[in-house]
Amino acid sequence: MDDSTSVGKVFGGNENSSGQVKQFLNPPIFSRFIRIVPKTWNQSIALRVELFGCDFS
Repeated sequence: MDDSTSVGKVFGGNENSSGQVKQFLNPPIFSRFIRIVPKTWNQSIALRVELFGCDFS
């Protein structure tokens, strides 16, 4: 969610059963929690997510 507008960000996903999609957060975010809410799906819902981060001091 963008702090200045309080609007969530929608990321597109794959369009077939074997595809992969990479999304990059730009600008980077600093967060303790991240909420992911699927908006649409085909037949049955499934979700696999990997979040990669780096150390922050």
